[in-house]
Amino acid sequence: MQEKTKERLQKYLEMMGDEMTEVKIWHDGDENIMQTIADCANEKLAEDNIKVTFEKKSGLTDQLQLYGNDESNGPDMYLYAHDSLGTFAEMGILAPITDVISEDVMADLLPMTVEAGNYKDTQYLLPVYYETLLFMYNKAKWEGDVPETTDELYDYMVAHTDVDAGTYALVNQHSTAYNVAPVINGFGGYIIDKDADPGLNKQETKRMLSRTIRNLQH
Repeated sequence: MQEKTKERLQKYLEMMGDEMTEVKIWHDGDENIMQTIADCANEKLAEDNIKVTFEKKSGLTDQLQLYGNDESNGPDMYLYAHDSLGTFAEMGILAPITDVISEDVMADLLPMTVEAGNYKDTQYLLPVYYETLLFMYNKAKWEGDVPETTDELYDYMVAHTDVDAGTYALVNQHSTAYNVAPVINGFGGYIIDKDADPGLNKQETKRMLSRTIRNLQH
C-alpha cells in the first residue's frame, strides 16, 4: 500500500477512534473462496480495527440497482464483473475508488485491467483479478504435435473427429461472446470497440466467423 493511501486511512481511523469499522462487501462468487479472502483480509486489518464481511447475493446486479444508494441495507463495496460498471455509474450508485485509495496503488497493475474499471475518465473499480481463455489438451489422447496455427488445428479436427461415434477433437463453446470474442480479436476484428462502434461488418470479423462456422462442422 502506498504512503498516500496509508495517510488517508490513518486520518479516517483517527476520526473513528477505537470504534470497530465494519466493511460490508456483496459478491456472487464461491462462498468458500470469499471466506478465505475475508480471513486473510481481516488478519491484516485487525490492528487497524477494521472487519470485512462478505455477503453472497443472488441476482447481484438487480440487488445493487435496488439498494445501491441505501445506506442501511446496501453494501459498502461489491466484488463483481466489471461489465455492469457503466450502468451503475449512470445510476449514481458508485463513488470513485480514488476517494479511498491513491492512484499510485494501481501503478504496477496491468493497464488493461485498470482501464476496465474506468468509466468516462473516472476510476470506479480496483481490479482484483482477470481471466483469459486457455487451450487445454489431453496428452494421453493427443496424437502428434500441438498445432501452432488455426489452420493446423482445423486439419487436426478433420482428421480426428467422428461425429457418428460422438468423438470430437476439439470442444469449444461458440454460443457466447465471452468465448468467441478473443478469437475474433485475434484476427483483428471485434464485436464492439471502445467507442461503442460495432465491428461485425469488418472483414476481419467476417473472416473469423466463417472459420468458426467451418470448424463447427468438425
